This record gives sequence, C-alpha cells and structure tokens, in this order.
Amino acid sequence: MTEKKHGCGCDHEHSEHEHIHDHEHNHGHTHEHAHARGYDKPLIDDADDDCSCACSHHPEDEESKKIVTQMVSQLDEVIALSSGPVYGDFIANESLHLRLIELLEKVQAASLSLPSDFKIRKPKADWEFLETLTEQIIHPTFGMNPETLWDIVRLEIPHQHKMLGIIINGCSHEH
Repeated sequence: MTEKKHGCGCDHEHSEHEHIHDHEHNHGHTHEHAHARGYDKPLIDDADDDCSCACSHHPEDEESKKIVTQMVSQLDEVIALSSGPVYGDFIANESLHLRLIELLEKVQAASLSLPSDFKIRKPKADWEFLETLTEQIIHPTFGMNPETLWDIVRLEIPHQHKMLGIIINGCSHEH
C-alpha cells in the first residue's frame, strides 16, 4: 500500500503541488473536494496494457498525434501561466483568466476534433473532461468562476498534460 504522504486518509501519494493547494491555501476546497472532482486518478497504471502508447499500431494515428502535440503545447502554456501567481493574485487577475480560457478553448476544440476510435485506443487521457473544459469553468448564468479555473489549471491540467505526453512519447510496456 502506498504511504499516505500528507495524512489525508486516501491511498495515494500527493504531489507537493496538491498538498500546497489543499492544505496551505485552504480556500474552502478540501482534499475530499478534489476526490469528488476526480483528481485522485493514478497518474500511470503500469499494469495497464491498453496500447494507449505512441507505438505505431495504427498508421492513421499520426495526424491525431499531431493534434495531441498541439494540445500538449497549449497545456504547457497553461501550466506556465498558472504556476507563478499565488491564489489571491490568481483570483484577482482577470486578464490571466481570459488567456487561460482562450488556451483551454483551443485544447477543448482539438480534443473534439480527434476521431472517436483514436480516443478509445488512447484511454489514458480523460477525453470527456478535455471536451468539456469551458463548460466546467463558465456557468451559463453566473459566468466564469475563478476558483474553479484555479482548481482545474492547478490540479487537473498537469495530470492531463502528463497523460497526453504519454500518448505522444511512448509507452513503458512491451507489445
């Protein structure tokens, strides 16, 4: 069993990033909140032999991999922009919110453009999450919620970035 690194009671380790968010900033969102939103997914399941790697099993995947590479590049920028400010500065920075939403809209559009069979063969990424990014951040009545944006760019996006990188760069299992 994995050591419970920060005493939250779950059975997985947390990155220092998650620990800082859940325990230092503690702006009303608890570790349980992160679990409820699905942030407790393991980053890599080595026992998984789902062929979600970048091996050339399907030649038609090359175009899809180019799209995923663009998504990774856009998420690189999201991570870079959101990793600097502390919570209070992030919440107050409307121009940052607009830029992040612009980038996330591009990621969402790219995800929607990928063929369904590619996504089925590459289940490491949470395609449903990526296809609904802006809907999760922008409420139809109340507008954009900066706290939700903070949670998504600080907790979920790094995980999705890593999973998309695995899809592009290769696998750790033999075929």
